[in-house]
Amino acid sequence: YAGLLVVRGDETHTRPPGVRVDWPGAIGLAAGVTFVLLALSEGSNWGWTSAGVIGFGIGGVAVLAVWAMIELRTPQPLADLRFVFRPMFLPVYAIGFAVYFGGIGGQVAVSTFLSAPAHLLGYGLSLTPLAISMATIPVYFIMFLAVLSTAWLGRVIGFRPCSRSPAPA
Repeated sequence: YAGLLVVRGDETHTRPPGVRVDWPGAIGLAAGVTFVLLALSEGSNWGWTSAGVIGFGIGGVAVLAVWAMIELRTPQPLADLRFVFRPMFLPVYAIGFAVYFGGIGGQVAVSTFLSAPAHLLGYGLSLTPLAISMATIPVYFIMFLAVLSTAWLGRVIGFRPCSRSPAPA
């Protein structure tokens, strides 16, 4: 983050005049997410009921709550929360969460099965990490092709029109 603050360069040619970066919003979001992720990543090491984990977890949520209140009052926010949390986006968020949850859950289940020592557990393939990565390459290649085809699929099926046209650039 320090590099972003020090090396800003001349940005007048990339942004319209009067548009500014919401630095307090960027710092608040980074701090809140960092605290929450620190609590989640260190919970197993420090103990889930330790003062550090609980403090960083509650502190991160509090920082994010303050950040949200500030963003709602900022004329040019980092994230337009009124736009992001519209009811019309709820189905998109629900589907995205389900797909992501299924994808991560599938990775964990498949990797666990592929690495499980069959001679000890009675199931699994006892593969090494390299063999597991080689076995899962086709799945990720198919996902890559699916992501590349979304624009084409949108043109074929048609995109859902927005209820409000975006502001002119």
